[in-house]
Amino acid sequence: MFKTWISYTGLSDFQKCKKSYYYRHIYKNPKTGKKIQIVNPYLSLGSAVHETIEDNKDEDLLKRFKKIWRKYKGKKGGFAYKKQEDFFKKRGEKMIKTAQESEILKKPNFKKKSLPKMPLFKDVELVGSIDWIEVLSDNSFHIIDFKTGKNREKEASLQLFIYYLLACYNYKRKIKRASYWYLDRDSEPIPKEIKNIDKHLSLIKKQALEIKKAVSEDNFSCNFRNCFYCRDFNNIFSGRAEYVGYDEKMNKELYYIAKEKDIVAKVLEEDFLDDKEKEMFQRKRKINSEKEKDQLKKKLKENLDNKELKALFSLP
Repeated sequence: MFKTWISYTGLSDFQKCKKSYYYRHIYKNPKTGKKIQIVNPYLSLGSAVHETIEDNKDEDLLKRFKKIWRKYKGKKGGFAYKKQEDFFKKRGEKMIKTAQESEILKKPNFKKKSLPKMPLFKDVELVGSIDWIEVLSDNSFHIIDFKTGKNREKEASLQLFIYYLLACYNYKRKIKRASYWYLDRDSEPIPKEIKNIDKHLSLIKKQALEIKKAVSEDNFSCNFRNCFYCRDFNNIFSGRAEYVGYDEKMNKELYYIAKEKDIVAKVLEEDFLDDKEKEMFQRKRKINSEKEKDQLKKKLKENLDNKELKALFSLP
């Protein structure tokens, strides 16, 4: 019998767009049997930081991060150009230094042997990956979720409630604290009060039943034209996306999509155009000289691939 796995990410994706949920959590390439993932700089940054901290084996964290970062170089990490990649790498290094300088990672932590699961209904299970569990002096737990984005988690977020439920069910310990640690800005975790557990569990179950129903009816339609959440997956099937590799750990095929804003930034940040050409390109000024126009287009074609050129749908 097919089992439906319910995670915080899955619940969040389903509420935003059913079709996006399908592509992220169910769809597999019929030719390979692999799931698909669209790479982007924010995802790569988060993955590299989490892997560095969570799987640390008494290494210097900064050295470990630099070694792990190699897996996310170039298009495989969703980066359109070198300066963009360097910017995100420096952000990651700053977060790692914050974690390394804190006392939190020096304290005892609970080593998870497997992914915690909790049954909700028949053939429906709640699942989640808890970033860090600090073991407090009285043997109780402090759940910590690492955050690498700039935005704070919304007050109504179910994430810590899900981790709380999973920890209680699987580890049979008192959960004394639950916190978000915004590594980009805070030196220590920020506690969140865990209350109204029954109310939140009821909401999780309600949303889980909606997902189960969609799965049983194979109903993952999207009612929005050019939907922000699922349009990039459509680009994979139209051939606009570029296959850039395979993630063995996640068992997913990786695809890169050239975005207009990133390619514009690449043109302006790199050095294959001179200042005058960049000004013409940026402001889309009328170019009176056919020679100047031809030279600009020639340089763009020499330094951008076909998919990047197509992303610049408003060439000067």
